Amino acid sequence: MDDQAKKAMFALRDDLKSSLPTNSVIMVNRRDLETVVNHLFHAGDQWSNQSALGYAIAAAESLEMSKIDIQRLVSAIVSEFDWKTLENAADVYRKSDYLKR
Repeated sequence: MDDQAKKAMFALRDDLKSSLPTNSVIMVNRRDLETVVNHLFHAGDQWSNQSALGYAIAAAESLEMSKIDIQRLVSAIVSEFDWKTLENAADVYRKSDYLKR
């Protein structure tokens, strides 16, 4: 667990402790809660650009693409990393004809 997730969990714990009795409204910082939820649901699934490239290379190899075409694909993806956020990239996928339905 990274330091950010630990801090968020401790902040959440402290907020919950200070909010007793149990029937009271519990106020939690949204960012801390999102960090904890993200960690709990995605623990062990650390995303990285290298992971994305590994998926792309594995898929290209399974389609028996040439090494030159795979290199071109990897270079194009690396270029997109510089220009798109994760949310922008997800939006491109969601709006594409390639969305798995």
